[in-house]
Amino acid sequence: MTIEVTIIGGSGYIGGELLRLLLIHPEVTVKSVTSRRLMGTSVTMVHPNLRKFTSLKFQGKPDLDCDVVFTALPHKASFKIVPELLENGLKVIDLSADYRLDAERYAAWYIEHPQPDLLEKAVYGLPELNREKIKNATIVACPGCMATAGILALYPLNDLGEDILIEAKIGSSAAGAKVSESGHHPERCNTVRAYAPVGHRHQAEIEMIIGRKVKFSAIAIDMVRGILATAYIKTGTKIDQKEVWKQYREQYKNEPFIRLIKMKTGLYRYPDPKVLIGSNFCDVGFEIGKEILVAFGALDNMVKGGSGQATQNMNIMFGLEETTGLLYPGLHPA
Repeated sequence: MTIEVTIIGGSGYIGGELLRLLLIHPEVTVKSVTSRRLMGTSVTMVHPNLRKFTSLKFQGKPDLDCDVVFTALPHKASFKIVPELLENGLKVIDLSADYRLDAERYAAWYIEHPQPDLLEKAVYGLPELNREKIKNATIVACPGCMATAGILALYPLNDLGEDILIEAKIGSSAAGAKVSESGHHPERCNTVRAYAPVGHRHQAEIEMIIGRKVKFSAIAIDMVRGILATAYIKTGTKIDQKEVWKQYREQYKNEPFIRLIKMKTGLYRYPDPKVLIGSNFCDVGFEIGKEILVAFGALDNMVKGGSGQATQNMNIMFGLEETTGLLYPGLHPA
């Protein structure tokens, strides 16, 4: 089986990671990758790690003689493109925030959605929870990177505790390839900076999926790739550790990309994004204190938090083994 693929918006970090994964995917042919700004430029001028893997050049218009289109565009840009793609009978995997929420939440966190019918049609692309819906979807909305880490850490514990506070620490690649003052090296280096202590849009995704209110803060730290989401759950009573293990294992026992990490000794006793760089794994774990449970979710924001999850969704949509082209470990040291 060969899946023919087009990437719309391939000049950013997520587009580059999609290309990296899809160019070496055994069942994929990349037909085209677009960038109006860089039309005619060799892909490897922007993504030099792909030298000798492709001779593609950025096109101004996508080749729609394909099976599936990945849209890796800025917020609100997919609105203009996705309806036409669907009308042409194409499957769409969108990596923006444009189709992730229900209409009520989208209006509350962004704007009144211009295509509420497509919101109803779009499937939230978290394979561990929505695999069966993804199989038959024509449009999949890939989750946000911090939302992915937070949801996967919390979901098995949904009946525990009361107040939930999530703090997500994230590397600079999450800000994208566009130059900004906050991403300028002298400003970003050697920092731990609260950039969205309240009101981050990924909170809406987490609440939608786990069905509970949470408090959410996003913290920028001095690394390029990776997320560590730390969720604090007020339990009020002592929680049995064996019961927590049981809930995680029952939820994730058959999940190829979830690893449960809780060691008594060693440097990597809990989930740590450092050993996940370049991989599609999400490591989850926990610790129990007096009247509190702390849950962790760690992943590479560019892979399991972005292009890898999108590729995983593609595999499901086309009936491939879910791990195809994705089953490799992270880098260490990195």
